[in-house]
Amino acid sequence: MSLPCPDEEAGLESYFSQTELISTIDKFSNWKSYRPPVLELIENEPSNLISKNWLEPLTSPISHQLSWYSLMRANHQLNEAINKVCATFELVTKQHDTFQVPDFDNNFSMGTVLPAIYYAQVSSIVSILSTYGVLSVKTFDDKHRLKFYNLIRTKDGWRLFHRNEYIRNVLDENPEAGWHPQVPQMYNGIINKGVKMPNINLSRTRALQTLRNKYHYDILSESSMRYTGYQDKLGPYLDFLPLVIETLQINLYLIKKLYLQPRSFMEKRFNELLMAIPKIYTDNSIPLPDNFSKLDRQEISCNVVDDEVPDCACPYCCIKKSGDMCLYCGKMD
Repeated sequence: MSLPCPDEEAGLESYFSQTELISTIDKFSNWKSYRPPVLELIENEPSNLISKNWLEPLTSPISHQLSWYSLMRANHQLNEAINKVCATFELVTKQHDTFQVPDFDNNFSMGTVLPAIYYAQVSSIVSILSTYGVLSVKTFDDKHRLKFYNLIRTKDGWRLFHRNEYIRNVLDENPEAGWHPQVPQMYNGIINKGVKMPNINLSRTRALQTLRNKYHYDILSESSMRYTGYQDKLGPYLDFLPLVIETLQINLYLIKKLYLQPRSFMEKRFNELLMAIPKIYTDNSIPLPDNFSKLDRQEISCNVVDDEVPDCACPYCCIKKSGDMCLYCGKMD
């Protein structure tokens, strides 16, 4: 088969707890930035490897390096996504009397913040894919055209695929045009094939992409953005922020489940963001979205157990925790 393996959360936990895998990464002092040498071969000769049905068995040291690398990439992608959302939040909540450009108003920021939270959403989805052993590889052909490949950890080992051919022949779908639309398409297609990845709201993700395109590109041919359908100028941001936050929560929980220490204090930054978010809805007289007070269990993980409900007093807690720490507010039970 050509689908990701392990194909569910419990299997990932078991896989990354193997002694052989742990001993591999223990050899590297800079493991968080480690890049397996085999990637140079993959990037330089992708078509040749595909034509020869290249396979790296799961038990080999190279396979172990690629698996840790996939987790490091997932960690980095999540960190970047959280940073993007934090930056947008700081911009839209900044007090006018502190602006360096007094004539600017944060209501004018949608063309900046909507693309940023869209990229955060895509980065988080890519991070989850990376955690499950689905890596994107880009390279250039002889005519300097950009080409995309999928490097995937299957039950037999790591394999390389042309991305469009993977979507067409493995996922049985017609590849959508463009890298961005293919991210949710692959995610949904892999789930439809039976891989138990977390449930992400992909229809809302596509809606966010459409809105991002309006603010990023349509403004070049329009005289206003009134046609976007929002009365409140901050409305688009406040409408889609819950979607991105929920995906980030799912993403962070999954990475922590695999006993990886999140990098660069990103969890602390994320928790601080979560505690600050309710005020922006209150200040704009908008009801706090449901998923800021309670997240549905089935949207967090395919493997939820009752003893993972936090007991802390945080009014905005999600229903997951890592050890004894609430992932929403960071408080200890």
